[in-house]
Parts: sequence; structure tokens; C-alpha cells
Amino acid sequence: MVFSLVAVSVGIKESDAATVRRGKISFYDGEGKLGADQKILTRYDCAVGFLYKYITKGTPIYTSNEDKLKFVTLYKWDWGGFNDPVILDVQRSAFQYDLGGSITLGYIPNGRISY
Repeated sequence: MVFSLVAVSVGIKESDAATVRRGKISFYDGEGKLGADQKILTRYDCAVGFLYKYITKGTPIYTSNEDKLKFVTLYKWDWGGFNDPVILDVQRSAFQYDLGGSITLGYIPNGRISY
């Protein structure tokens, strides 16, 4: 249901997404730093896990916090050494303000991504 809202807002259909994953979304402080894909990271850039580093640089990652019905489109410009149950690592500002994540908790327990 949340993804349908995301799809409408960005003009795609759920069937257009090649991959949908669910799990925890964590945050890191990478804004202003050089990502693994050689781009200075902004609020709307994110990191995928090491096993998914093959995802093309700049790929839109449609990201949602299903518990709070919040969503944002982020872009893959980094990757890190984490694996399931963490599915995505996002910048602190996007985590807190766009997705409604709790800095104290450190992760969003019911996250969803598609790309």
C-alpha cells in the first residue's frame, strides 16, 4: 500500500520495480564525503550492502518507512559492509526528517526499498 503511494508520486507502477526488499534501514554520517562510487554524498544519497554494490551508480532507490507511512527517493552512490537484516544505509538527515527514523533506536525496523 505504501509503495503504491510512492509509485504514484514518482510516476512509476509497482510492476516496474525490478527488486523489492524489506528489512531494517540504518543511517550514517556521509554527507559531504566521497562515496564508494566516487560522488560527494548529499542528503538524498544512500549506501547498499556489499553484496549489492553491483547496482548501477545513481540508481533511484524508492525507500519507505512502512510504520510511519513516510517515503523518499534516494540514489545509490555508496556501498558498505553490512548485510541483512539491514537493507539500506541512508544519510542521517534523510533518516530522521524524510523517513521519520529514531536516532536513539538507530534503525527503522519495518523498511522497504525497491529499485
